[in-house]
Amino acid sequence: MPNGDGEFNLSLMWCLIAITLLLKVLFSVTALYFMGNESSGERSMCVTCGLFFFVLAMVVLIVDEDILEFGLDKAYLSLNESVAGFLETQGVNSKKSASLIGFKLILAIWCGFVGAFFTFPGLRFAKMHYDSLKYARESAVWKLIFNVSFISPFLLLLLWVKPIARDYFTVRTFPGMKSTLMTPDAFETLRLVAIVVVALFRFILMPSYLQSYLNMANERIAELKKEAGQILSTEIQKKVARVFYYLCVVALQYVAPLLMCFFFTFLLKTLGGYSWSVYLSEAKTNFTEDGSQSSTTTLPVKEDDSILAASRHFSLAFANIRKVFTPILYRGVLNFMTWWLCSVWFVTSTIGMVYHSYFASH
Repeated sequence: MPNGDGEFNLSLMWCLIAITLLLKVLFSVTALYFMGNESSGERSMCVTCGLFFFVLAMVVLIVDEDILEFGLDKAYLSLNESVAGFLETQGVNSKKSASLIGFKLILAIWCGFVGAFFTFPGLRFAKMHYDSLKYARESAVWKLIFNVSFISPFLLLLLWVKPIARDYFTVRTFPGMKSTLMTPDAFETLRLVAIVVVALFRFILMPSYLQSYLNMANERIAELKKEAGQILSTEIQKKVARVFYYLCVVALQYVAPLLMCFFFTFLLKTLGGYSWSVYLSEAKTNFTEDGSQSSTTTLPVKEDDSILAASRHFSLAFANIRKVFTPILYRGVLNFMTWWLCSVWFVTSTIGMVYHSYFASH
């Protein structure tokens, strides 16, 4: 967004481009399961998971803000106030406000699509995690690292549970301490830093997880050797080639959800007015305390210069529209979206882990 000096933050453009490309990749990978007649099971799985996460999102959205603090109620009120102010400046008198149910229904629909897109990436990660633990049986350190990697998204989700996280860090004063553990601004930044750290941690473990997938080739060859009769070399080559050809899709399924969480975190940081330097007491923001952006100076328009006048009129109109989207609105919506990405990523992985641990092995 333009700052007080009229400069445009180009990092927003890069984040939006990256998120658009990631959504396109996830859509393309998911669309593969809807092509052909051999993928009926995968199609049913995507549709079922999409509907399941849509219903789950509606349940989450009715939870009180004192338990899950996304700030959606404040975002809804800010949207109504800013829209009313914008319409008033345009000479339109409208006393109708946007429906809270419609506002949350749009978010629930988005959550359903995210659930459908993240279904097979989550299941694939669970399979790789299960195999990684199997190959690391003799190393307690690697088993601990893999388990921490698996459980880390769940720990991120707890940071938005107010009685567990915020009350302990910013409200409660422990014995022997004169103040709380951190300020509210520092706690908000802690959430962002935690997501970035978890994403980087999983990126570091990416070669190990992909190697566990490639080891499937050895497992398939071992299964072929157990079969009775002669085995053609071409059949062995096909078994191995299928694993390596599908490696690109597996890598996309591993990286895309991580990058989605990564770039949504950066969007939340920039549009929400947060700062990485809050721990150094250098937090600076271009927004006023009530959440509105810095006022836009009306540029004088000269009637004798039509091109310049049109340009300034467009700039003024864009500035008025930009006031509709306040930092409070961005914080509420992006907090929920970021939390939802982490939750779907963890839930689908957990379902896959339960399946491979208790059903596939039998």
